Amino acid sequence: MERVSYARILVEVDASKKLVDHVEFILPNGVTRKQPVVYEYTPKFCSTCKRFGHLKESCQPPAAIATATVTAAAPSNVNDAATKTAEPKKAQPTEWTVVRRRQRTNLKQQPAKGTDA
Repeated sequence: MERVSYARILVEVDASKKLVDHVEFILPNGVTRKQPVVYEYTPKFCSTCKRFGHLKESCQPPAAIATATVTAAAPSNVNDAATKTAEPKKAQPTEWTVVRRRQRTNLKQQPAKGTDA
């Protein structure tokens, strides 16, 4: 039996933090080892909008949303909401959004088109 010269592992990391270039671990005999980390692929990540797919230099923030102000005098029985300034929408989210992959339907169990099931 041949011994492999490397180990491949999958590790989930926090995308908001910098990727490490090494990991340290302690062997059963108490010796501490420093192991370099090699990434097969590192996606482009924008630190401005916190999204993958582009870099900070090419980030295009969404256009500013104009706010409208109602200045007409309102009768006393009109809802106060009509006289307030419109709230601008948030341009960037402040929290991370967890996105999950949609479940695939089992195509083998569905009848083929044009046939009676």
